[in-house]
Amino acid sequence: LFNRILLNRNLNSDFLALKKYVKHIHIKDKKKKKKKRQLGRGMVNFKDFFLILKKINYNKSLTLETTRGKNAIMSASKNLKFIKKYIN
Repeated sequence: LFNRILLNRNLNSDFLALKKYVKHIHIKDKKKKKKKRQLGRGMVNFKDFFLILKKINYNKSLTLETTRGKNAIMSASKNLKFIKKYIN
């Protein structure tokens, strides 16, 4: 999604046009030229993203790429808490 954002594409129209071809989504939520990838701190609009996935009935695989930080368990817990807001 981040690479797609750099191309300045419309998320909604892209997914509607390509939905039958999308088999896997890989998200890195980061800011331009930053290495850190913590969910909610980058350029991804998760609210819009998950609304679109719901709209197209996406039920295939999804990877959320994040950094582990100094405490991987704590980072995973924060990311899980963040993402649960959008999948419930």
